Amino acid sequence: MNYRTISLDEIMKYLEKEEIQQLLKSFKGFNDGTSTPHDVEVFLHQKAVEFERSAIASTYLVFSTDSRELVGFFSLANRPLYFSKQNYQTLTKSQRKKISRSGRTLKGSGSFFNE
Repeated sequence: MNYRTISLDEIMKYLEKEEIQQLLKSFKGFNDGTSTPHDVEVFLHQKAVEFERSAIASTYLVFSTDSRELVGFFSLANRPLYFSKQNYQTLTKSQRKKISRSGRTLKGSGSFFNE
């Protein structure tokens, strides 16, 4: 079976709100024997679009290329990583070098901010 991953942001450019909701609601997680939907389903069905629009998280939908069925998804939180000056100093030189490629030091505080 082959899979294709498409960002929810990309889908939102081409589908109407109702079509997106219908697509997202087609995903059903594993049933744990209760009638209560799993937290994963609740997130996708009720929060994923809002989080995408607010840039809180980016969601990616995984489709089967054979059946075109939504078979999974994953979301990445869009949160910066902060290091106080004290914590930043505890990192090794190689660790500092790795994270400094995409970060900066905040003026006046000595804190490091990784975007």
